[in-house]
Amino acid sequence: MVFLDVKGLSFVGNFLGEPLKNFLQEFADVVIAAFFIIFFIAQSFIVDGHSMEPTLHNRERLIAEKIFYYFAGPRRGDIVVIKDPIEHNRYWVKRIIGVEGDSIEIKNGVVYLNGSKLAENYVAEPIAIPREATYEVPKGHVFVMGDNRNNSNDSRFVGPIPVNDIMGHAILMYWPLKRTHIISRPKIFLDRQ
Repeated sequence: MVFLDVKGLSFVGNFLGEPLKNFLQEFADVVIAAFFIIFFIAQSFIVDGHSMEPTLHNRERLIAEKIFYYFAGPRRGDIVVIKDPIEHNRYWVKRIIGVEGDSIEIKNGVVYLNGSKLAENYVAEPIAIPREATYEVPKGHVFVMGDNRNNSNDSRFVGPIPVNDIMGHAILMYWPLKRTHIISRPKIFLDRQ
């Protein structure tokens, strides 16, 4: 597959030989393919902090795909990489709890989605400070929370996040190798559309 034709480099081929010309052609193809993948298909991210423990740990690396949400909207339970709403040159890794039209209620340290208690077996521990609050997720937004509820800056504090601020949907945790796994949605979200 040729992405870039380097016929204009014929002087290089004549001077340094056909092997160098072929190498430059292949190198250009790889650079263009890598650019396309990184900016349009998938990207690697590093988890920064402890807000997603026990699911993801500080300094772990993950792959987030960028295409799925163009065809289908965000889904409850997905782990996403979002632009930090406070420091725009950074990003957060969080779990989507609610999508547009949902009502999120936190009562006695328990999260309720549209009136139903979430049986969240993926959280580190119950919310220690039982701050009661209700949130309505507006059109074009998601409500995100970290799995480590007592150590997470998330939608409880900054409000719902615009869908356009989602940088990717986490699909694979690949480093360290001993913890490599495909990232899937918890079962409690699979039957909720």
